[in-house]
Order: sequence, then C-alpha cells, then structure tokens
Amino acid sequence: MKHALSLISLALLAPFAQVHAATVVADFNEIPMTASATTSLGPNGWAVELIPCCTYVEDGFQFNTAWSPTKYAMQIGAITDTNPYYWTGSQGLFHSYGGSAQYTNSFEVTRVEGGVFDLVSLDVAAFNNSQRFFAVYGYQAGGGFVQKSFPLLDDSYNTLETLTFGDDFKNLTSVSFSAYGQQIDNITFGIAAVPEPEAWALMLTGLTLVGIAGRTRKV
Repeated sequence: MKHALSLISLALLAPFAQVHAATVVADFNEIPMTASATTSLGPNGWAVELIPCCTYVEDGFQFNTAWSPTKYAMQIGAITDTNPYYWTGSQGLFHSYGGSAQYTNSFEVTRVEGGVFDLVSLDVAAFNNSQRFFAVYGYQAGGGFVQKSFPLLDDSYNTLETLTFGDDFKNLTSVSFSAYGQQIDNITFGIAAVPEPEAWALMLTGLTLVGIAGRTRKV
C-alpha cells in the first residue's frame, strides 16, 4: 500500500519536475486601425495607421517608443492595405518618423508585469533601400547584454523574412529593435507557463499522499 501511494504521488508530481514553457505570438492584428489617424509618411509615401502616441500592448507584452516633438516622429503605427506595394497581408508594427528623428527609431519590448522572457523569432519586411540590416539588442536578467544583426533581402518591401534567435536570447528583461523603414510582425516569445488550477490541485493531492505514506511508514 505504501509503495502504491508513493508511485501515485510521484506520478501526480511529475509534471512539476519538468520545465514548463509556453510561446506567445504577437501578430499585431489587434492594432486599432479604425481608431487611428491615417497618414502618408516616408519618401515612398507609405500609408500608415498611427496608434495614439508611444505605447502598444498585446498578449502581456508592451511595445514602447520614444516620443519626439517632430510631427509623426517616433510614433507606433501599422502599414495599411491602402498602399498594396508595401502591404504584407496584415497589420505589423511600424515606426512613423519625420525630420531628424528618422535615424533613431527603435522599439523597446518588455513584459507588462516585468517578468523575464525568451525571444524566439520575428518577421521583418524592409521598406527602405538604404537600410539593409536589422539589429536586435537583448538585456538579460543577470545584467548581461546580447546583440545580433541580420542582413535583409533587397527590395523585399511586402515580403516578410523570418529571423530566428538562439539560446543567447533567453531570460531577457527587455529587447530593442532597430526600426527605420522596416515593418515587424509575428514576434514569438517564450515565457514560463503558469500551472492551471487543476494542476495545482493534482500537486496538492500528491503532496497529501506523500505525507500519508510517510506517516504510515513511521507507524
């Protein structure tokens, strides 16, 4: 009986001995297009829907950008289908810009509650002929810093490229992307999964059985 209880409790506790992880994909399809102001920006007249000011939140992740007094500069937006030549098929994160701010565009990404995360992959479309690389900077929980640059396809415009990241981009507190003349989409993050209430109930049951087995062994 004691042996049976121990086996049952170990089976119930086994899932908690494993590393639980989940992925979250920010696809930006929830960008409030109808609540934004449409404008044309950039040397190619890209049609953009602007998100009010400087922050966008999706699936527990916050995308921030610096604010600039330059008109439309450093504001989060999304390329729209009003200009099919630059339309990738869905909304994607984009930096509007203007004046001297065009060379300082970047996104900072953090979790809303401040937790750590992994950067797994993201899609990029390059709209600017002179900007042929995409730089990513990761800030780790232990104080470390990682960086990776990717060459981009020439004249990709409305073609998304998938960029993948390795083990260096794990346990991050924030990530920054270069963003001049580039649209970002489908960012895959890795996060620690929170056990469901049913899983916690199983764990408590297992601990109770372990305690019963221990007391029985002493008798």
